[in-house]
Amino acid sequence: MSEFADSNSVKKYGDGTKSSAGALKDSILANELKLYKKRVASQYQLLKPSRIKDINGKVWISVKVDGECWFLLKKGNNFAFSSYNGRVIENVPALEEAKKLLSNIKGDLIVAGELFSSGENKFDEMKSLASETGIGVFVNADESDLNTKIQKASTNAGGMADGFIGSEIGALIDTAILPGVESVLGAILGDELGGKAGRVRVHSVAKTIANDKSSNQLGFKAFDLVQEGDRKYHGEPYEEKLRRMAEIFKGGKRVNVAPTFVGKDASDVVTCYREWVDSRLAEGLVVRNEHGIVYKIKPRIEVDAVVVGFGERRNAYPDLGELVVGLKREDGSYHILGSVGVGFSDDERMEWHKRLSSMVVDSYYRYRSTEGMLVRFVKPEIVVQVRCSDLQPLNSRDHSIMKMVLDYSGDGYDAKGQMPLVSLIHPVFQKEREDKKVNTADVGLEQVYSIVPFESRNDEAKEIKLNSSKTIQREVYVKVTKELRSVRKFVAIETNKNKQDSRYPPFVLYTTDFSPTRASPLNTNILVAPNKKTLDGLITAWKEKNVKGGWNLA
Repeated sequence: MSEFADSNSVKKYGDGTKSSAGALKDSILANELKLYKKRVASQYQLLKPSRIKDINGKVWISVKVDGECWFLLKKGNNFAFSSYNGRVIENVPALEEAKKLLSNIKGDLIVAGELFSSGENKFDEMKSLASETGIGVFVNADESDLNTKIQKASTNAGGMADGFIGSEIGALIDTAILPGVESVLGAILGDELGGKAGRVRVHSVAKTIANDKSSNQLGFKAFDLVQEGDRKYHGEPYEEKLRRMAEIFKGGKRVNVAPTFVGKDASDVVTCYREWVDSRLAEGLVVRNEHGIVYKIKPRIEVDAVVVGFGERRNAYPDLGELVVGLKREDGSYHILGSVGVGFSDDERMEWHKRLSSMVVDSYYRYRSTEGMLVRFVKPEIVVQVRCSDLQPLNSRDHSIMKMVLDYSGDGYDAKGQMPLVSLIHPVFQKEREDKKVNTADVGLEQVYSIVPFESRNDEAKEIKLNSSKTIQREVYVKVTKELRSVRKFVAIETNKNKQDSRYPPFVLYTTDFSPTRASPLNTNILVAPNKKTLDGLITAWKEKNVKGGWNLA
């Protein structure tokens, strides 16, 4: 019987077991993990490389391991990995190693870290750099001694198999990065992060967990000590927590501390960024300062958002054109962030379209896709990661960029009103984040506000009751050729909203052109008019161009 997981959800996983979300049966422990996730998420700040100079004071610099946030749990003599949403893994090789490493630890233990996959089982092939060189954790090491050991470590690292070195470098505590050794550390970290095999990706973790024969590929990089025995480490100096973790995990291969180096100030962060990120040895940095602030620094911005709708491409067959994504506000509403239509293969577009079509819900708010068609709104259940080059808070007139805030019930969406947000510059779909949930910790506004601050950060969108629009003219024309029917139509609308909100045009002309013989059968267009006279002129011009011989008014 599992000590951690509900037996009804336990499935075989290699020589061990795995469980689905919500399986962690200790409710107090489950709540502790959720609280940690929420607490820590509020401390993380996304930082663009150009703002590294804003970091103050002594710092602890780690390479960002591209994995999933999980917890290593010890309860008596039993060990497990658990995600914050209650997925549980037990009795896999990484946990067997943890049992040996932590055999002298008295009391229960909770350690936060990155669960990652080696892609293939490299752990048993690796030599222990720590045992061969004496490198592990340095406390108050003098510079000459440290320099000698790093140089020796780099020599040995060159002959190691590709894969993960583990804690062979460990955490360098109370030691500033030495001049002239940055590239050496970079070379070591190249092996640490996968060498020629490349960096580990988060989707590899999901695949490894899904594959029942891949349990031996899992590893764990500890980055935070949550609890040991009766002592909870929330609010404790990171230096002290790092020191203790280095003691606990000393000598580990599969389970160890994320390589962490101490820096005297922002200049050392710049050095590490140049050596590790610019050279593509690492995807980014995680930097902690003396005040408990945690910075994530990446060359490009990545935002986790919830899918609220999708648009289709103008094809002969239905497929995905773009995802419409949003962020969750503290009041439970969804703030539309924008659309992302790049980063999908043709097969993925078909798969996404099929999946999302089964999730469609009603919406009293209309949103136009980049193809000029109405977006179909879906249940807010899927979290995706979107990469962009920048976040733009102002338009060309230096006015705030306004985005709609939506209320969601089980029946669909209602518009609450527009509020300032940002535009995604060059957005690209990265991946689905199955390890993330639809809550403010994972898909909240903090991701944006930590980069682009807003005064309206904590404001609540006010629902605006706008006047109803009115259809003032509608005409449909049909043409039949070889038993195939083509349709052209227009709808003229008076919005009745421009006096309430100047962003609405007084009149709108919506046109549709459908021909079954074209490669893209459906074409639509929207034109706006400031007055009725202009609208009538647009209608006349459309008829002269589109209603000729063979077209009959339906």
